[in-house]
Amino acid sequence: MKEKIKMMLIFAAVCICTASFAQRIVIPANPKLTEKTAKAELEKYLSQCVESLIVGNDKISAIHVGDTDEALFEGLERKGMKEDSFLIRKIGKNIIINGGGTRGVIYGVYDFLENVCGVRFLTQKVTYIPKKRVVKVASVDKKFEFYFPMRDIFIAGKTQLPLDGGRFAMSRGMSRDGERPITARFGGGFDYGPPYFCHTYDRYIPARKYLKTHPHYFSLIDGKRYGGLERGQFCMTNPELRKFFLSLILKNIKETTEKAKREGRAIPLIYDISSNDNGKFCRCETCKPIAEAENNSGLMLQFSNYLAREVKKVYPDVKLQVFAYTACLEPPKTIIPEDNIIIRVCNTGSDLITGAPSNKDFIKTVNAWKKISKELYVWDYAKTFGDTDGLPFPSEFGYPEVFKFYVENGFKGQFWELESPAYSDMWELKYYLLSKYIADPFRKDFDFLLDDFCEKYYGAAGKYIAAVRRTLDKSSKVMRPVLGWSPNIGDFEFINYKVMDQCQKLFAKAREAAGADQELLFRINKASMSLDRLLSYEAHRRYIAEFAESTGKPRSDFPYDIPAIRKRFLETWHKSLAYFGYITPANKTKILARFANIDMMPIDFPPAKEFANVPHIDVTPGEMPLVLGREMSIVKDPESPIGVALVVNADHNRKSYKFPMTFGVYDKGGRKGITARKFEKGKFVPGKYQWIKVDNVKLPDSACYLWLTNSWKIQIPLNNLAPLDRNKRITAHIHVKFEGDLYYGDGKPSRIYIDRVIITN
Repeated sequence: MKEKIKMMLIFAAVCICTASFAQRIVIPANPKLTEKTAKAELEKYLSQCVESLIVGNDKISAIHVGDTDEALFEGLERKGMKEDSFLIRKIGKNIIINGGGTRGVIYGVYDFLENVCGVRFLTQKVTYIPKKRVVKVASVDKKFEFYFPMRDIFIAGKTQLPLDGGRFAMSRGMSRDGERPITARFGGGFDYGPPYFCHTYDRYIPARKYLKTHPHYFSLIDGKRYGGLERGQFCMTNPELRKFFLSLILKNIKETTEKAKREGRAIPLIYDISSNDNGKFCRCETCKPIAEAENNSGLMLQFSNYLAREVKKVYPDVKLQVFAYTACLEPPKTIIPEDNIIIRVCNTGSDLITGAPSNKDFIKTVNAWKKISKELYVWDYAKTFGDTDGLPFPSEFGYPEVFKFYVENGFKGQFWELESPAYSDMWELKYYLLSKYIADPFRKDFDFLLDDFCEKYYGAAGKYIAAVRRTLDKSSKVMRPVLGWSPNIGDFEFINYKVMDQCQKLFAKAREAAGADQELLFRINKASMSLDRLLSYEAHRRYIAEFAESTGKPRSDFPYDIPAIRKRFLETWHKSLAYFGYITPANKTKILARFANIDMMPIDFPPAKEFANVPHIDVTPGEMPLVLGREMSIVKDPESPIGVALVVNADHNRKSYKFPMTFGVYDKGGRKGITARKFEKGKFVPGKYQWIKVDNVKLPDSACYLWLTNSWKIQIPLNNLAPLDRNKRITAHIHVKFEGDLYYGDGKPSRIYIDRVIITN
């Protein structure tokens, strides 16, 4: 029988040898859907870049994909191969590509295209395809198993990139694509069971439905019940709540399993039961003692263990996922998670440039969790958030050490947030490099990967883009900034004038190298967008001052055309939003308001004469983190010494903006107010700017901010206060005026104007 099969294979090889190389792809007579996909992808790219393939001294006759007769004859069938693993094997003049599970064969094809044929899947929209030629290689043989079964780079929803069925995520070796489905055509994703992959308490038992009728299900704090995704948790010791939640989970697993079988999909074996996204854990008479003895994580884990034990009785292969996150980050003292519980540790406190290996507190947390947990996943971050989201930080250089850390500590799941491809710093490069290390955390070729991507994505300009990133990395290693989730503008001072000047000159060379190629120019301008924004808008006054100080020249000799750079930034920003499909009717107003008034900001301001001889920090409207839109905007104001002001439309929320008006300082780390100053109407002259003070403030060691007005919607970080001494008490001087009906009963629009805030010791 084996000899008969061999003769049939020889006959098949003779029949296809006259076809073009791209047509010499063999799949089984009754192929699976993923084998069809693998063949189509292989054929698509081979037809464009490979005339013929010579491996060693043999000219390849055919490529067998999946469980072909050749693969079965050689004992290389899918059955028995580890999930997602793949192999590429040359046998005679044939190549066999096969893989385990539903996705393995597709991973094998993409690996072959990249590492043998020279194709690069750079972004969802850009694939580098070499010119068609004869490809000669010494060997193609490879056997590969992914270290992390769960591999996911999160791009929120379908508004940030068009849905592609999971094609790009699969080409990058991912097993999930965030909220975006990997369809059956590409083997399906490493899917969680419904309702979602995180913060599912309120999805199972929504407070809007049950809080009024079953208040005892929810957190009791100071005599009041709290529930909801952002407002409360469960009373986790309540027996009735436990039984109800268990019944919902078991019903969910049963229905999901039956549906997957009907549709021929892989059955989900992980269900999330993580707490709501807030720290309001129950403090009733039974929950409070447990939380005090075992931390909030102990309270959560005791509840989760009950569910896990009961689920295991019915579904022994199912695992439940819980979060070690914020209020539950610190492990319990004695409670140990059941074997069918996955602990997803959230890295919320690390420096986003250097990552987990540099965070002693996170290392301590990981060490504690891994001692008691059978399986660890991580939720990590490759982007910043808040008002400075999109500014430059060279985090990609830390990836080799970060993934070494996760391997050494036994993590098996990787989930990274990297939303906002339209404006996150170097999104394309970071996604590419991040996916490389998630797929293979043991690789040692970071510099090659960086240079290879830049060369193939930016063309002749690539070497200059790579040099920019290395310049930023070098400065960060010298200056050692620490960037948290929501860094303030002062955290980017490691990009001083000298560094900015070097980077801008490199970008000028990059644009020159691109010539008239408009697509390349767009990619280059998008790469420079974060630095352009910093130079022309967020920190232009600092750069002008540093230029004058370092060169001894007048500020007016500043060599960069700020209006022109602002124009380039805005044009690129709008084009990028459109390119990535980011603007929707729902978010258009909010998104476009962010930089709507950028041109109003003067290039340079006269110094505040009242503080001419006093060391101080001068915060002007463009540097005030705030929510622009219907309530706030930046306007020209001839009565302001600097010509512009932040204006608050107090009529939008008269209750929040009425007198007395309060300003103060809040300790973010300690989650408490430090000080507040209340000002009555009699303090102010109608329609005139005046200085008011929040004075004699002792700042905590943790992050804190100055909040302005009763609404708290204007928050100025007080973390990086150079040249001031943060260990000494500070005073915030706010230049403000009030006008309109809410304040003076004159029937006119009610407005608050703030044009600058001066911080002194």
